[in-house]
Amino acid sequence: MENNQALVSVIVPVYNVKEYLEQCLDSIIHQTLSNIEIILVNDGSTDGSDEICKKYAALDGRVILINQKNAGLAAARQAGLNVAKGEYIGFVDSDDRVNNKFLESVIISENTDIIHFGYQKELKSGNKIPCCKFKDQTINKELYFQKEFYSSSACSCFFRNEFLKKHEITFNESVKYSEDREFVIKSILLTTHDIILKNNTISFIVIDS
Repeated sequence: MENNQALVSVIVPVYNVKEYLEQCLDSIIHQTLSNIEIILVNDGSTDGSDEICKKYAALDGRVILINQKNAGLAAARQAGLNVAKGEYIGFVDSDDRVNNKFLESVIISENTDIIHFGYQKELKSGNKIPCCKFKDQTINKELYFQKEFYSSSACSCFFRNEFLKKHEITFNESVKYSEDREFVIKSILLTTHDIILKNNTISFIVIDS
């Protein structure tokens, strides 16, 4: 029953994404799983995104708002990671959307450190491009690095909080591009358990070229 389910933390770094932020937050707030905390890290936004964060924090007690000077995506994710209390922790970028059963499929298991999700890119034109699609299954970490499974995006995974703390896995705040690659690869290499693959959709909204 849901009342017995462990807390799941979702970290959303926010920087000048006013156009997409509300639909992102709505998709998280309206999850079928209610036992969640939503950590918004406003990384010095100047476009009004900070006001949207304040509004959602006032409307929903599950929303935790952190305001900081602009320090980059890695620092924003780490700021959320530092306060997250959930048994599992995941990241959703502020121009992403998730389906409403996404968090319900996070498996709480003593034998699971990492859950990897399928995702797709959604262009402004409305076209959708599958980027990581697979059958629900459990695989070992050697098989994970095959092309059809591997993704270096932190947004495609949920991580056990205890596992991250045990191995002191953090974001390298000096890295400005592909900052999550090191975090994900290190996590995969350090896990002693198999990885659960769940084909639940995350939509990344990208601009038409």
